[in-house]
Amino acid sequence: MLPVLLVLSRDFGAPFRPLFLGAVVVANVASIAVPQGNPTNLVVMGQLGLSPAAFLVHMFLPGLAAASLCAAAVAYRERGDLVARLPAGARDQQPLSRRELHAAATLGCAALAAWLAPFVGLPPWWPFAGVVAGSLLLLRERPQLFVPWRIGAQVAGLLVITHALGLHLPAEPARGLPGLLLIAVGVGAAAALANNLPVSAAATALLSAGPAAYAASIGLAVGALAAPQGSVATLIATDLAGSDAPSVSARSLAPLAVGGLVVATLLLWSTL
Repeated sequence: MLPVLLVLSRDFGAPFRPLFLGAVVVANVASIAVPQGNPTNLVVMGQLGLSPAAFLVHMFLPGLAAASLCAAAVAYRERGDLVARLPAGARDQQPLSRRELHAAATLGCAALAAWLAPFVGLPPWWPFAGVVAGSLLLLRERPQLFVPWRIGAQVAGLLVITHALGLHLPAEPARGLPGLLLIAVGVGAAAALANNLPVSAAATALLSAGPAAYAASIGLAVGALAAPQGSVATLIATDLAGSDAPSVSARSLAPLAVGGLVVATLLLWSTL
């Protein structure tokens, strides 16, 4: 969404900060709603043996509700910029070009392939990458690749450190509402501090399948929002925005993460 938001801001005068915050918040929080929504979901599912159907049953409503709450909170906080009248400008009413139609069709087909992949036992990145590769071959143009090497190196280093610490729980917390909240908050705090992708590998070694695994997924996706370095999605969004990226801090993100985490965990508990 970041390229779209940049165009809306630069060409149409849309306020970038609230749109950026809204996209980052929803991308993180709503990712627990579906199996392929976050790489951490796939790590938890793969290591603890959760089926895509069961994950969807337990997590779709918590993800939708928590994302709606956090998006509404961002809209309320940024209401001053959102209600400002935009300058009137000429609107380009030309239809989409052939390249734009090709890109839109590719994105739709790739998203559908990724959505269906977990239900047939495939990692979603393979069909997604396959559709994109086939589309580029049909376009017969050399693509401009963007590889976030810095973010990859950062996450890889955190993964090594997390494994080296060798953390273990003395006993798994109770699986009632207090226990689920404890798991979600604990995993979320660790993800916010270290990054959710390496923490997901450690969390699966500490917990077993069942309610605890779903609570951990909430912590990894929603709790990681509490700090700018906590989520791979937040890091990528900031990197793509470049010099236009607004300043975000734990002080502004943490209340959103806490509210979304509590709501998602409550709704998870109601589905058990």
